[in-house]
Amino acid sequence: MLNFEQLQALNYAAGAADYSTKIIHYTSEDNLYRILESNELWFGRIDQMNDASEYSHYFNVVEEVITKLVPGVPAPMLNQLFQQVDQQVRGAAFISSWCEYSDEFSEGSLQMWRAYGNSGAGIAAVVDSSSLQPSALTPNKFGFFVNSSKVQYVRTDEVESIANELLDKIRSSGVLSSIPNSEVILGPMLVAKAPTSKHHAFREEKEVRFLALPNFARQAGRFFPENCMREVKHDNKTRAFFALPLINWEQFEFDLRLSTVLKKVLIGPLRNPEERKQRVRRKLDSVGLQHVETEIVDIPLRE
Repeated sequence: MLNFEQLQALNYAAGAADYSTKIIHYTSEDNLYRILESNELWFGRIDQMNDASEYSHYFNVVEEVITKLVPGVPAPMLNQLFQQVDQQVRGAAFISSWCEYSDEFSEGSLQMWRAYGNSGAGIAAVVDSSSLQPSALTPNKFGFFVNSSKVQYVRTDEVESIANELLDKIRSSGVLSSIPNSEVILGPMLVAKAPTSKHHAFREEKEVRFLALPNFARQAGRFFPENCMREVKHDNKTRAFFALPLINWEQFEFDLRLSTVLKKVLIGPLRNPEERKQRVRRKLDSVGLQHVETEIVDIPLRE
């Protein structure tokens, strides 16, 4: 069993890094209301995302060179373990996507408004992420069932070298030196990196991902909340979601109440933004969030 200092060292070796103390989520007005009414943030399953190739971009390259990256483990064993972990992650990892935000660029990203902010007619929620930083982790926070990470943007021809660099950092941390056959662990650690790696063409997004792995948590005997899985049927397809309760998780030192973390709601500039601002304002007030700012963004979007 690793202690807190070892877990923290391993976390940094695996690429954990602080991100902005505010993050932003672009969505539709209706989705905002669902969050406000339910006090839940829904995570989508990674293999059912709009572009599931985001995951395979990193994974496929690593799969081809895994025996070269971890030469100390027999290839059949390594490949089998690699595939087992992939199946668990690909079909059971749930993600919520945000972007780094700063007051310097207070209106958000034009690109992200177009892609995820209902083409400029939606909203964007800005939340305080200061307590979520890797540098702010405590022993209790390490036990939380949701992890956050900056997305790493990688060119296809750089995946192998970056994966090798990651393994070198993990090995040199010394954390695994006391674990027998620790090289076997390295393959699964590379798979775990895939959900937070994307093609470098997306680098302008400055994405931060929140990741929930219910199967892994339960297999490891760690806490994972009950009755938080949801299914939605649309166009004869069923999509799975994890619903994170936005409450004060005192045992983990994470206060995720909207009254604590939600700081501002930006209103997209298209299709009657003033009316939308008034509706959002009324909704926020009705759920006790009178202190949350609303602001129409002045950003050059066109119909």
